[in-house]
Amino acid sequence: MLWSMTEMRRESGPIELTGGWSGIVVTRVDGRAAERSPGSLPRPADWQAFLRRLVVDHESVPGYASLKVSRSVEVIRGRVASGADAMDVVCKHARGSARPGAWAVWRVSRERRSFSRASLLLERGLETALPLAVVERRRPRRDTWLVTAHIADLVDLDQIVL
Repeated sequence: MLWSMTEMRRESGPIELTGGWSGIVVTRVDGRAAERSPGSLPRPADWQAFLRRLVVDHESVPGYASLKVSRSVEVIRGRVASGADAMDVVCKHARGSARPGAWAVWRVSRERRSFSRASLLLERGLETALPLAVVERRRPRRDTWLVTAHIADLVDLDQIVL
């Protein structure tokens, strides 16, 4: 399901996890888009449990399915439970280098930029997958996870072109 900010109001807040992980999670969506939601958004405690499991052992995430694996990135599908409801999500993990360049220490991660840019697209009325969370750890190596809402029945560009 694609989302548009003209139909909703979004609230987000910071999150801290053990092991040096920190980030941002969406805690509330109001408006017409909330009525189309496949379920209510997870509560902060549910986000804590899901993200903790994601950063420690992502293969143990409920509904785990590997979508893409490469040397620098892994994309998986999972399910965040919130009471009786559950929400399907797509999680992208950027594997950082143990020895990044000096500039990388201060630079905003690609996933955090993607989270911000998706939010800007929504604010401007352009439909996109709802960014739900981004968590990152800078030491001992740079790791980042971006979590977005899963879009059902999405057609891959390769399928359209072929």
